[in-house]
Amino acid sequence: MKRVVFVLVLMLAVSVQAANLINTGFENADGWADHVSGVWTQVANDGTWSANAYANTGATHGGSRKVGFNQTGRYLFTPSVNKPGVLTFWATISSATANWTVNVEKRINGGSWTNVSSLSASDIPWNGSDVLSYKQFTVNINDSSNNVEIQWYMSARSAGSFYIDDVVLTDYTASTPTPTPTPIPPTPTPTPTPIPPTPTPTPTPIPPTPTPTPTPIPPTPTPTPTPIPPTPTPTPTPIPPTPTPTPTPVPPTPTPTPTPTPTPSSGVRDWKILLN
Repeated sequence: MKRVVFVLVLMLAVSVQAANLINTGFENADGWADHVSGVWTQVANDGTWSANAYANTGATHGGSRKVGFNQTGRYLFTPSVNKPGVLTFWATISSATANWTVNVEKRINGGSWTNVSSLSASDIPWNGSDVLSYKQFTVNINDSSNNVEIQWYMSARSAGSFYIDDVVLTDYTASTPTPTPTPIPPTPTPTPTPIPPTPTPTPTPIPPTPTPTPTPIPPTPTPTPTPIPPTPTPTPTPIPPTPTPTPTPVPPTPTPTPTPTPTPSSGVRDWKILLN
């Protein structure tokens, strides 16, 4: 079993290594040389490239060479490949003021170019230099056709250059290998032991719960208010009039009768008067 697993892993590793249709950094080891700006072809290890661009050293992502465009209508396209899968490459701008658009296109059997994707200078942040500003791009070609070419085409430009380096193109059919499944013998289905059915118990009838008769609540009698007798108005006690005191009669002071001064007389008449 371990030997079978080892063989499968080895086969998968070989298929991954063989999955790249193109893998180049435009280096001498890849079969490349410098080119001045213009139309040229380069017979490299992975086939014949065609370009209207320049290839030179300096300002690279890796190694010592890159390809660059600096005019509208410039291009670089790959050798013809069969069933291309995923394209990855690194690109940068020559300055912070660069302004251009590059299309990624494909064609089959030398036919018309079809746009697959686009990138612009504004997609690449300026990090102080062209070398420090390289950014990786991924484009899904995923075409099952044969004789397919892929092109980078500068469709617009007002300033700066486009630099490209380290290009990898995978094989569409090998990019997602389908492993051959190991047949698994079917597991025998055990014969189930019949289980006698469980008798359904007869439910005991539950008598209905009697509804309790509510105890009537006698109405609360309204209390008869106790009459409050009126407060009697007190009969005022008559105050007897103060009797006017009867004045005690003051007897008149008797007028003293003047005692007559007897006149000496010489007769009996005078004594009678005095006796009276």
